[in-house]
Amino acid sequence: MQAETLFHREIETPLGLAVLAADTTGLAGFYFSDQRDCPIALDQRRTQRISNPQAGEHEGTMLRRYRVLTRSGNTDKALRHPLYTKVNWQRGVAAEDASRAQRANGSLPDSVLSYFEQTMEELDAYFRGRLTRFSVPLSLKGTPFQVKVWKALAKLPEDQLISYSELGRTAGVSPGAYRAVGVAVGRNPVSIIVPCHRVVAADARLTGYGGGLERKVALLEHEGFQLR
Repeated sequence: MQAETLFHREIETPLGLAVLAADTTGLAGFYFSDQRDCPIALDQRRTQRISNPQAGEHEGTMLRRYRVLTRSGNTDKALRHPLYTKVNWQRGVAAEDASRAQRANGSLPDSVLSYFEQTMEELDAYFRGRLTRFSVPLSLKGTPFQVKVWKALAKLPEDQLISYSELGRTAGVSPGAYRAVGVAVGRNPVSIIVPCHRVVAADARLTGYGGGLERKVALLEHEGFQLR
């Protein structure tokens, strides 16, 4: 059976340049441009890829030492982490260069164009604080084990964190495969929409994030979680 052709579109987000990928059945990817597994290199704007998703510090404190607290409902932005407050969330989302994307991909199928437009609208609303749940159809590409983990993660309620072992139980995998769950989470192709940023260690400490721990901190704070 022939694999579906993947089409790509670059977008600008409050957290930096990103890439969408889709086929005629749904959204297949959302990557920040400096992610190690970002599927395309961006011409003339090559940035150094994130080599260690567990690295990062702020004011001398390693970010992976932070614990994530459950959401308190406190909306006072003054109490949030500087990695959140320095982001211009109201910038929203915009196509980086639709005409260049069109030339690179040829004529986009109507379904792919629709998935790109829906994804951009939903991400724009998410970054502006107007949306907490995504509805764009997904076309997840991976091993059956990986897809099972990603689908379980996609169903996580927006106000909840989850540990790797809890995610493994939710996905219905054996306890002996929980380490593989961590590997699958690290290879999640659809950032934010499949919320791998809300996967934490058993003691609620931050672990790695393909888009970088600074972005993970900002995303969690954006969703109302607190870090200490």
